[in-house]
Amino acid sequence: MEQASEAPGAGVPGWDDPLKIRRLRRPEPVSESPPAQVVLSLVAARQESDVRRTRAAAEWAAQLRRFGRSALWALPVAAVALGLNGWFGWPPHGGSEALRWLLLAQLALAAGLLGIIALTGLLIVTKARRWALVALLVTIAGVVTLGPVAGLVAVGKRDGLDAGALVLGIAAVTLGVLGLVALGAAVLASGVLNGSDGVLLMAGAGVAVLAALVGQSVLQVIAALLLLAASLGIAWTGSRLTAD
Repeated sequence: MEQASEAPGAGVPGWDDPLKIRRLRRPEPVSESPPAQVVLSLVAARQESDVRRTRAAAEWAAQLRRFGRSALWALPVAAVALGLNGWFGWPPHGGSEALRWLLLAQLALAAGLLGIIALTGLLIVTKARRWALVALLVTIAGVVTLGPVAGLVAVGKRDGLDAGALVLGIAAVTLGVLGLVALGAAVLASGVLNGSDGVLLMAGAGVAVLAALVGQSVLQVIAALLLLAASLGIAWTGSRLTAD
């Protein structure tokens, strides 16, 4: 008499329990090796660090834009100080009036330089970046040169300057005018500011040259008014620029 054939899987423990077989066949979870865990943790830390740096850079850029938009209002302050100096006229030899003239002159130079730095920072991302950088560099050279000359004018008579100081003053005024012309060209080429403000800047620079040649304080006041109109327009428009 033939033996009955064994059922398939009879040698497997628990073959008669389908649920147990299913549990036995379920793959065990593969645990990550220690080197792999180290690599994954390093990658995650690197990604988190990149996110933090990106967020910090965005916040820094936003703060710089806010500072630049606020510092644009230094341009009208410079124009007002220049106009007041023209209104009061050239200072006499020494005295409190000479000190007032010197303070107003230094205020005009410092505020004008601050405003031009702010405007250059805002225009650096536009197609007028080259004109803006030229205006900034030329203006810095003019301010550095004109500052000592203003001190000489305040402590002595204008006609009493020696030849070296006179040449230095002419060079400083020339650099300042060229800086205003370059700044006007930057405003015209920017595409984000009013072109009429650039024209007013150039016109104010031209009248300032005429005032320096003729020596009339009235022309200096007119130049300051033109520069004031231009700077107010630039500050008003530039303070509302966005990153988009």
